[in-house]
Amino acid sequence: MKTLFKNRNYFLLFQGSLVSAIGTSLYSFAAGLYVQDLFGEDGGAVYLALFMAVGIIVNIVFSPIAGVIADKWNKIRILYVTDFIRSILFFITLYILTLGFEKEVLIWILLGITALASFNQAFFGPAATAVIPEVVGEDLIQAANGANSIIGSAQGIFGVLAGMFLYAILGFEMAVLINAISFIFSAFSEMFIKTHFHDGKAESLTTVKAFFQDIKFGFKYLIGKEGLLTMMLFSLVLNFAFSPLFGVGIPYLFRTELNASAYELGAIDIVFSVTMLFAGIIVGGMKIKSLSKSIKKGIAYLSSSFVFASILIVLVTYNIIGYWWFFGLFIFANILLAIFMMFTNIPLNTGMMKAIEPKVRGRVFATIGALSQGAIPLAVIGAGFLVNKFNVAVLGIVCSVLVIITTIGIIGNKKVEALLNNIETKEKLALEQTKAI
Repeated sequence: MKTLFKNRNYFLLFQGSLVSAIGTSLYSFAAGLYVQDLFGEDGGAVYLALFMAVGIIVNIVFSPIAGVIADKWNKIRILYVTDFIRSILFFITLYILTLGFEKEVLIWILLGITALASFNQAFFGPAATAVIPEVVGEDLIQAANGANSIIGSAQGIFGVLAGMFLYAILGFEMAVLINAISFIFSAFSEMFIKTHFHDGKAESLTTVKAFFQDIKFGFKYLIGKEGLLTMMLFSLVLNFAFSPLFGVGIPYLFRTELNASAYELGAIDIVFSVTMLFAGIIVGGMKIKSLSKSIKKGIAYLSSSFVFASILIVLVTYNIIGYWWFFGLFIFANILLAIFMMFTNIPLNTGMMKAIEPKVRGRVFATIGALSQGAIPLAVIGAGFLVNKFNVAVLGIVCSVLVIITTIGIIGNKKVEALLNNIETKEKLALEQTKAI
């Protein structure tokens, strides 16, 4: 990790991403509370689901296009331009909040702003992922993935803390203002990054026909790599199960069904993020002997933790256990989820980065991102209506069944096993070649 952060370019990338991520988390947490307080039980879960779904749909639609552009153009320029645009969007949002629109009108304006911000994120994401090997080199990819988990953890800790207190004390407007400022800081930081490849030179996108051929390339690449498409389909189903419960169900459970405070909901997010922070640092610095075994164990334990969390939701919903017993055990469940998420994601992401050629990483990772998120919009919108019709406990049961079936499928699938073994073999060959030199 020390070697990684001595790399000035990576430090600038890390610093910019960290600040904007904290600002985004602050805004997202405050926005979730704002929407629920606006509508309560009168459609609060549905509007919360819509907020989540709109962003994901935009990402899915535009990520493959953005992936092509990330491979052709200067990735660093994409990062800071999209951050500057998002800053402007949130300053506009702040102005709109002062105009006094009725809540039925304001909610659709905010959904539109969310869609535009997600459009920029669709371009930012593939560029940020693909640029990591160019900034740190192949040898430090695993360390960089571990360090990047710090960003996710920090946004969950400081973003949620800030969102919690700002919303309670100063209101939603202050959360929007700080989010806008964070994107300005992030953009300025990213402007000074230098990479090993391209070095500021952009390739032409040539003709429209060639552009769409490049988009198709990402899908062809996935189909051509044995097991990769299968893994993505399994990932899609897992996201279909995880996202509705934690994106819509948990906030609604605490805020509306259990009448808990923003601080109690925030505490769950913070504990999860703190655990991710330490787990990410540990896993990022570990020597992983077998990618295949590590990922399979991680998925099995991650799914078991998810089912445990769902059982707790059922128990508290039907008054089998009291609230504070539930709260304590649910924090423990989130600790387990965070640990096993890091033990699964970091080895998997590291292997994928090394398996995919540098010149096509933008296109392929954009396609992977679009596929893995493909079912989430339907899932979260469906979750909103399911929670409105029944409760979060029913949602937890449905999601747990999906998780169990998918986990069994991943662990027992021969194509996925061959993919993981192939990545592992490439890593060993690369290590042997390095030692020979």
